[in-house]
Amino acid sequence: MSTTQHRVGAQLHQAAKDAQRIADVMELKEQLRAEFGPRGWSIVYSSAGRWWAFRGPMKADRVNETSDVDAGSAEELRERLLVVEADMKSPGRHAAPDEDRSLFAPWDAART
Repeated sequence: MSTTQHRVGAQLHQAAKDAQRIADVMELKEQLRAEFGPRGWSIVYSSAGRWWAFRGPMKADRVNETSDVDAGSAEELRERLLVVEADMKSPGRHAAPDEDRSLFAPWDAART
């Protein structure tokens, strides 16, 4: 086998591996979207190999809730989203009214 044939064969092999990886990522994204998409989460796989979930813009009464989550794998992202959603359902998940207002303290001070 010539050097050119060997190089082309290696490139084809790598292309096949890349295509399989893309197919695997797309399948995992679809699974996460099916589970979390109906509850407002968008799923992203970055070129750096990180998994992300985003939602928003958040309404005023939900501004203190988690709007983005990242992870090193699809399974880790799923686990983190389940924790975020469980926290949302637990009593007392919102900050106290004074804490909510403190977010705007610098702006309010500038107005007075």
